[in-house]
Amino acid sequence: MRIEDIKPLHIVDFLEKLTREGGRGDKKSGDLSSGSVQLVHRVLKNIFTRAIKWKVIKTIL
Repeated sequence: MRIEDIKPLHIVDFLEKLTREGGRGDKKSGDLSSGSVQLVHRVLKNIFTRAIKWKVIKTIL
């Protein structure tokens, strides 16, 4: 997906999928720990904050 096409619901769905069995996306069993999911969330938040700051995407208030 292009960054400007990503909606909040996409992110919520993605983070929820990480917590399910097989959510790791590799051949290892299990899901990601809550700490790992929080880290992914922080990274995504940083990416979108910078994209707004750099005017790659717009924000609607």
